[in-house]
This record gives sequence, C-alpha cells and structure tokens, in this order.
Amino acid sequence: MLSFFSIAFWQGAVGNLFATVIGVIVGVPLALWVNSRSSSQQKNERKIQLIKLLIQTLEKNTNLIEQMQVELKPERVNFYNLDLSLLDSVSSLSFELIDDLKLCTDISNLSYELHHLQTKIELQLETVYSTAASMSNFMDNRIKLVNSIIEHLTNVLPLLKTIQERLPLLLSKCKA
Repeated sequence: MLSFFSIAFWQGAVGNLFATVIGVIVGVPLALWVNSRSSSQQKNERKIQLIKLLIQTLEKNTNLIEQMQVELKPERVNFYNLDLSLLDSVSSLSFELIDDLKLCTDISNLSYELHHLQTKIELQLETVYSTAASMSNFMDNRIKLVNSIIEHLTNVLPLLKTIQERLPLLLSKCKA
C-alpha cells in the first residue's frame, strides 16, 4: 500500500501532474483552434447560402419589375407581387454575415424601396375596386399613381442590378 509520504507515491503523482499540465497546455489551445475553425467554416457556409438565396430573389424581382415596365398602363388593372419575404427575414443576418457594409446598406435600402413600390402597386389595385373609382377625377389620379409606379420602377432597377452584379463576386470570394 502506498503511503502519502512514500517516494513511489510522489513519483507517480508528479508524473501524472506533469502529463495533465502538458495535456492542458497543448489540448486547450488546440480545442479552441478546432472550434474556431469549425465556426468559421459554418459561418462561411451560411454566407454562401444567404448570397445564393439573395441572388435568386433579386433575379425574380428584376424579372417582375421589367415585366411591369412593359405591362403597367393606366387603363389596365394589373397586380404584381414582389418577393419581399427573404429580404425581410435576412436583413439583420446580412449585416452579420456579409462584411461589405455598403452592400448590406444597399440591400436594406432596396428592401425599403421594394416595400414602398409594393404599397403603390396594392394601392392602384384597391382604388379600382373602391368608391374612388366613381369619382370624377379618378382617371387623372390613376394616371398619376401609375406614372409614379413606373417612375419608381425606373429608379429602383439600377440599385437592383448593382446589387445583382456584386453578389456573384462576393460568392466567388466565399468559395475560394
């Protein structure tokens, strides 16, 4: 039986203590490095997914806006539904994952502009089916509203296309 004061006990204890200290000195930084690397890879994968989804959503909205520029006329009643759900749900996430602050700000501004545009689109539809349609100046007001929508389309399209040009570049950086 080993006693507390025996040499064999102290030789074993010192050896175990030395191994534990070496294990902590090497193991903890190694574990932190592995964890950091894993977190970095996960963040990059989330960033790639976000960018791909943004590219798809912006492409849909660009196509719809270009369609609206051709079809929208004061004498016709059209309804268009912009795809805003992704832009709404990822607004804060884009600031977290995308390092380009200007791009994030542009995406946020685009989201605002598209919401404003969607409100105008809904308003032009609602006015046709409301009591406003029976007013004498209805057609003049409708022309002003539709022209406002067309002008808004013209103003929002360059921002949309600028973001669309920048996202694939960012995506290629993430994959490299």
